[in-house]
Amino acid sequence: TAIPTEEPVVSNPLAVSNLQDVRRATIRIQAQGSFVDPEFGEMLNTAGQGSGFIIDESGIAVTNNHVVTGAAFLQVFVEGERTPRNARILGVSECSDLAVIDIDGSGYPYLEWREGPIDVGLDIYAAGFPFFGNEEYTLTRGIISKARVIGETNWASVDRVLEIDATINPGNSGGPLIDADGRLVGVNYAGNDTT
Repeated sequence: TAIPTEEPVVSNPLAVSNLQDVRRATIRIQAQGSFVDPEFGEMLNTAGQGSGFIIDESGIAVTNNHVVTGAAFLQVFVEGERTPRNARILGVSECSDLAVIDIDGSGYPYLEWREGPIDVGLDIYAAGFPFFGNEEYTLTRGIISKARVIGETNWASVDRVLEIDATINPGNSGGPLIDADGRLVGVNYAGNDTT
């Protein structure tokens, strides 16, 4: 008689499973066109930079709507590559300030969503590429200071947001908010010095 055992969980080697590898799935997005930026208002015929993250090895990525909507030209920089890749917008939600894009190519490292509660005091990290022209990946550390904050602003109508004390700068928009295991907790979308 044999004792049944559980099937081993086979994880995809492209799925990020630690904090150090998050940078491999975090992207820098440069867009040219006309945008409505939450901090600077309407910007015509300009270039902007934001962040994003890959959620599927086929090149599907998430960012903020305000990073890509209005872009006539969209370039994505992937970790370890000097040449940008083209991407196309698959869908947007203006109210949620979210966008899904498809990056040319496949075989990308990607992030997975955290399972379990997201409570006050959870250690989190904000990843991305702040400030226009910055090519250097940054990672700031903090905690969730409020787990249920109203997200109504003049550019989005988000039912609930997380208030964190990790630094979010312009250009971090659309980047991943992750836990200590490199799992997605949320999407960075606004900085507010008063909170």
